[in-house]
Amino acid sequence: MKVAWLVVMALLLAGCEGWPLYAHLPDPSVSLPDPELRTVVEDATLGDDEVQDLGALSTPSIVTITGAADACGFDLDDASFDWPEHPVDLDGDGVEDDVAALQGWYSGDVDLFGVTATDEGWLDVTLSWDLAPPGDLNAPYQPSDEDGAWADEADLDFVIFDSADGVIGAIRSDAGVTRRHPERSAQLLRLEAGEGAVIAVACHHEQPSDYTLEIDLGLP
Repeated sequence: MKVAWLVVMALLLAGCEGWPLYAHLPDPSVSLPDPELRTVVEDATLGDDEVQDLGALSTPSIVTITGAADACGFDLDDASFDWPEHPVDLDGDGVEDDVAALQGWYSGDVDLFGVTATDEGWLDVTLSWDLAPPGDLNAPYQPSDEDGAWADEADLDFVIFDSADGVIGAIRSDAGVTRRHPERSAQLLRLEAGEGAVIAVACHHEQPSDYTLEIDLGLP
Protein backbone atom coordinates (compact mmCIF):
# COMPACT_ATOMS: atom_id res chain seq x y z
CA MET A 1 0.00 0.00 0.00
CA LYS A 2 2.83 2.37 0.92
CA VAL A 3 4.61 1.71 -2.38
CA ALA A 4 1.44 2.39 -4.34
CA TRP A 5 0.95 5.70 -2.51
CA LEU A 6 4.50 6.78 -3.30
CA VAL A 7 3.95 5.98 -6.98
CA VAL A 8 0.77 8.10 -7.03
CA MET A 9 2.58 11.04 -5.37
CA ALA A 10 5.42 10.80 -7.86
CA LEU A 11 2.97 10.92 -10.76
CA LEU A 12 1.19 13.93 -9.25
CA LEU A 13 4.42 15.83 -8.75
CA ALA A 14 5.53 15.04 -12.28
CA GLY A 15 2.22 16.40 -13.56
CA CYS A 16 2.79 19.72 -11.77
CA GLU A 17 5.38 20.63 -14.37
CA GLY A 18 2.56 21.38 -16.76
CA TRP A 19 0.75 23.75 -14.40
CA PRO A 20 0.59 27.41 -15.53
CA LEU A 21 2.30 28.46 -12.28
CA TYR A 22 5.54 26.85 -13.37
CA ALA A 23 5.51 28.76 -16.63
CA HIS A 24 5.76 32.06 -14.72
CA LEU A 25 8.53 31.14 -12.29
CA PRO A 26 12.03 32.47 -13.06
CA ASP A 27 14.27 30.07 -14.91
CA PRO A 28 16.73 28.89 -12.23
CA SER A 29 19.40 28.46 -14.90
CA VAL A 30 19.33 32.19 -15.73
CA SER A 31 21.38 34.35 -13.37
CA LEU A 32 20.05 37.85 -12.72
CA PRO A 33 22.56 40.72 -12.82
CA ASP A 34 23.66 42.28 -9.57
CA PRO A 35 22.34 45.82 -9.10
CA GLU A 36 24.66 48.76 -9.56
CA LEU A 37 25.13 50.26 -6.10
CA ARG A 38 25.71 53.97 -5.56
CA THR A 39 25.97 56.09 -2.43
CA VAL A 40 25.23 59.82 -2.51
CA VAL A 41 25.34 62.59 0.07
CA GLU A 42 22.73 65.33 -0.03
CA ASP A 43 24.02 68.57 -1.53
CA ALA A 44 23.08 71.01 1.24
CA THR A 45 24.22 74.01 -0.85
CA LEU A 46 21.27 73.77 -3.26
CA GLY A 47 18.41 76.25 -3.05
CA ASP A 48 14.90 75.46 -1.86
CA ASP A 49 13.50 74.49 -5.26
CA GLU A 50 16.66 73.09 -6.83
CA VAL A 51 16.77 69.41 -7.78
CA GLN A 52 19.87 67.37 -7.01
CA ASP A 53 20.29 65.45 -10.26
CA LEU A 54 21.43 61.90 -9.58
CA GLY A 55 21.80 61.23 -13.29
CA ALA A 56 20.78 58.24 -15.37
CA LEU A 57 20.08 54.89 -13.75
CA SER A 58 20.25 51.60 -15.57
CA THR A 59 18.35 48.55 -14.35
CA PRO A 60 18.96 47.19 -11.85
CA SER A 61 20.35 50.02 -9.69
CA ILE A 62 20.13 51.00 -6.04
CA VAL A 63 21.04 54.53 -4.95
CA THR A 64 21.40 55.20 -1.22
CA ILE A 65 21.26 58.86 -0.21
CA THR A 66 22.12 60.26 3.20
CA GLY A 67 20.77 63.68 4.08
CA ALA A 68 19.08 65.79 6.72
CA ALA A 69 15.70 67.45 7.02
CA ASP A 70 16.82 70.56 8.87
CA ALA A 71 13.46 72.32 9.26
CA CYS A 72 9.94 70.94 9.49
CA GLY A 73 6.46 72.19 8.87
CA PHE A 74 3.32 71.96 6.74
CA ASP A 75 1.39 74.94 5.39
CA LEU A 76 -2.29 74.20 4.79
CA ASP A 77 -2.68 77.38 2.74
CA ASP A 78 0.13 76.49 0.33
CA ALA A 79 -1.27 74.89 -2.84
CA SER A 80 2.03 74.42 -4.65
CA PHE A 81 1.01 71.01 -6.06
CA ASP A 82 -2.20 69.14 -6.79
CA TRP A 83 -2.35 66.00 -4.65
CA PRO A 84 -3.89 62.78 -5.99
CA GLU A 85 -7.42 62.10 -4.80
CA HIS A 86 -8.16 59.19 -2.47
CA PRO A 87 -11.44 57.58 -1.36
CA VAL A 88 -12.63 58.77 2.06
CA ASP A 89 -15.22 57.54 4.54
CA LEU A 90 -16.92 60.74 5.70
CA ASP A 91 -19.26 59.24 8.30
CA GLY A 92 -17.06 56.41 9.54
CA ASP A 93 -19.45 53.61 8.56
CA GLY A 94 -16.81 51.71 6.60
CA VAL A 95 -18.25 52.72 3.23
CA GLU A 96 -16.35 55.10 0.96
CA ASP A 97 -18.50 58.21 0.48
CA ASP A 98 -16.34 60.53 -1.59
CA VAL A 99 -12.85 61.26 -2.84
CA ALA A 100 -10.56 63.93 -1.45
CA ALA A 101 -6.98 65.12 -1.74
CA LEU A 102 -4.53 66.51 0.76
CA GLN A 103 -4.29 70.27 1.01
CA GLY A 104 -1.16 72.31 1.55
CA TRP A 105 2.53 71.66 1.17
CA TYR A 106 5.67 71.34 3.29
CA SER A 107 7.00 74.62 4.65
CA GLY A 108 10.38 73.46 5.96
CA ASP A 109 13.48 72.00 4.33
CA VAL A 110 12.40 70.03 1.23
CA ASP A 111 15.14 68.02 -0.49
CA LEU A 112 14.62 67.10 -4.15
CA PHE A 113 16.40 64.24 -5.93
CA GLY A 114 16.03 63.56 -9.64
CA VAL A 115 16.67 60.31 -11.55
CA THR A 116 16.24 59.23 -15.16
CA ALA A 117 15.80 55.63 -16.28
CA THR A 118 18.07 54.61 -19.17
CA ASP A 119 15.80 51.64 -19.85
CA GLU A 120 12.45 50.35 -18.65
CA GLY A 121 12.34 49.58 -14.92
CA TRP A 122 10.27 49.58 -11.75
CA LEU A 123 10.88 52.28 -9.15
CA ASP A 124 10.72 51.50 -5.43
CA VAL A 125 11.57 54.08 -2.75
CA THR A 126 12.23 53.64 0.98
CA LEU A 127 12.80 56.43 3.52
CA SER A 128 14.08 55.91 7.06
CA TRP A 129 15.32 58.45 9.61
CA ASP A 130 17.26 58.60 12.85
CA LEU A 131 14.74 60.27 15.17
CA ALA A 132 12.12 57.63 14.44
CA PRO A 133 9.12 56.57 16.54
CA PRO A 134 9.66 53.64 18.94
CA GLY A 135 7.25 51.48 16.93
CA ASP A 136 6.35 51.54 13.25
CA LEU A 137 3.98 54.52 13.48
CA ASN A 138 4.50 58.15 14.41
CA ALA A 139 2.21 59.61 17.04
CA PRO A 140 -0.49 61.91 15.58
CA TYR A 141 0.54 65.53 15.16
CA GLN A 142 -1.05 67.38 18.11
CA PRO A 143 0.66 70.76 18.64
CA SER A 144 -1.86 71.63 21.35
CA ASP A 145 -0.31 68.85 23.47
CA GLU A 146 3.20 70.18 24.00
CA ASP A 147 4.25 67.09 25.97
CA GLY A 148 2.70 64.57 23.59
CA ALA A 149 4.65 61.71 22.03
CA TRP A 150 4.69 63.54 18.68
CA ALA A 151 6.96 66.25 20.13
CA ASP A 152 9.87 63.82 20.59
CA GLU A 153 9.66 62.22 17.14
CA ALA A 154 10.51 63.25 13.62
CA ASP A 155 7.94 62.35 10.97
CA LEU A 156 9.50 62.41 7.52
CA ASP A 157 7.65 61.85 4.25
CA PHE A 158 8.49 61.49 0.58
CA VAL A 159 6.56 62.35 -2.57
CA ILE A 160 7.35 61.12 -6.09
CA PHE A 161 6.85 63.53 -9.01
CA ASP A 162 6.84 63.02 -12.74
CA SER A 163 9.76 64.80 -14.34
CA ALA A 164 10.77 65.74 -17.87
CA ASP A 165 14.04 67.48 -18.74
CA GLY A 166 14.58 68.34 -15.08
CA VAL A 167 11.19 70.06 -14.75
CA ILE A 168 8.97 68.83 -11.93
CA GLY A 169 5.51 67.75 -13.09
CA ALA A 170 2.50 66.29 -11.32
CA ILE A 171 2.65 64.18 -8.17
CA ARG A 172 3.04 60.59 -9.33
CA SER A 173 2.67 58.99 -5.91
CA ASP A 174 2.01 60.25 -2.37
CA ALA A 175 2.20 56.79 -0.81
CA GLY A 176 5.18 58.00 1.24
CA VAL A 177 3.02 60.55 3.10
CA THR A 178 1.81 58.60 6.14
CA ARG A 179 2.76 58.10 9.79
CA ARG A 180 4.68 54.91 9.00
CA HIS A 181 8.35 54.32 9.66
CA PRO A 182 10.03 53.58 7.42
CA GLU A 183 8.04 55.13 4.61
CA ARG A 184 7.93 53.03 1.45
CA SER A 185 6.27 53.02 -1.95
CA ALA A 186 2.92 51.26 -1.76
CA GLN A 187 3.52 49.77 -5.20
CA LEU A 188 6.24 49.74 -7.82
CA LEU A 189 6.12 52.62 -10.31
CA ARG A 190 6.98 51.88 -13.91
CA LEU A 191 9.50 54.14 -15.65
CA GLU A 192 9.94 53.92 -19.40
CA ALA A 193 13.35 54.36 -21.01
CA GLY A 194 14.27 58.05 -20.79
CA GLU A 195 11.51 58.81 -18.28
CA GLY A 196 12.41 60.77 -15.16
CA ALA A 197 11.16 61.12 -11.61
CA VAL A 198 11.86 63.50 -8.73
CA ILE A 199 11.64 62.34 -5.12
CA ALA A 200 10.95 65.04 -2.52
CA VAL A 201 11.88 64.42 1.13
CA ALA A 202 10.37 66.63 3.83
CA CYS A 203 9.58 66.71 7.53
CA HIS A 204 6.05 67.05 8.89
CA HIS A 205 6.53 67.22 12.67
CA GLU A 206 8.64 69.90 14.30
CA GLN A 207 11.67 67.70 14.99
CA PRO A 208 14.37 67.64 12.27
CA SER A 209 16.33 64.46 11.62
CA ASP A 210 19.03 62.87 9.50
CA TYR A 211 17.63 60.37 7.02
CA THR A 212 18.48 57.65 4.51
CA LEU A 213 16.66 57.52 1.18
CA GLU A 214 16.97 54.39 -0.94
CA ILE A 215 15.95 54.54 -4.61
CA ASP A 216 15.69 51.11 -6.23
CA LEU A 217 15.21 50.80 -10.00
CA GLY A 218 14.52 47.15 -10.65
CA LEU A 219 14.22 45.00 -13.74
CA PRO A 220 10.78 44.83 -15.41
